[in-house]
Amino acid sequence: MKIEKISKTCVLGTDFHCAGLTYTGIEAIVFIPKLLLHPVNLSLLPVLALDLDGTLADYSEGWQGPDIIGEPISEALGTLTHLAAFGWRMFLFTTRGVLDPVIKWLIKHRLDQIFEGVNILHHNPPQCSHKPIFDVLIDDRAYPFCGRQLTSEDWLQIREDLTEDEQWREKVRRAREFSQDRGVGS
Repeated sequence: MKIEKISKTCVLGTDFHCAGLTYTGIEAIVFIPKLLLHPVNLSLLPVLALDLDGTLADYSEGWQGPDIIGEPISEALGTLTHLAAFGWRMFLFTTRGVLDPVIKWLIKHRLDQIFEGVNILHHNPPQCSHKPIFDVLIDDRAYPFCGRQLTSEDWLQIREDLTEDEQWREKVRRAREFSQDRGVGS
C-alpha cells in the first residue's frame, strides 16, 4: 500500500484498505478526524455527505479543468464549522478524477480540519457495498436544488435545519450521553 502524508491531518493512498474493503486504482483520501468538543462515540453521530463543485465551491463558470476549483460559496465554510462543532461528521464526494487539487483546496480553506474523508466513508460496515451510508446528502444535483448552484441563503437554511431540528439535536444528544455513560473519549 502506498501512503503519503501530505499534511498534518491528511494521508493519501493509491491502494487503501478500510472496513474490510480494498480500494485499488483510485485515490482515496482519509483525513485524521478532528477532535470533537465533547467525548463521543463517533458511530452514533449524524453523517453529512457533501458534493464539491456547485455545492461548496463556486461552479458558475462550469468545468475549467482538474486544477481549477472555485472559491467557497459564501456561508458554506461558516455553516460547516458550525455543524462540526454541533456534532456532525462530514465526508466530501466529488466526481473529479484527480484529487490532489481537491486536497489542496480543502487544506487552503482549512476544511481538512472538518472533513473525515474524500470519496470514502470509512465507517461503512465491512459487509456493505461502496454506497455511502449517510444521514444527509447536500449536492447541487440533488433535490431540492435540482442542478442549480447553492447560494449563501441555502447554506444559512442548511445550518438552521441541521442544528435546530429536534431530530438532529436528539441524535447528537444521545450519542454524547451514550459515550459519557461508557467513558468514551475520557
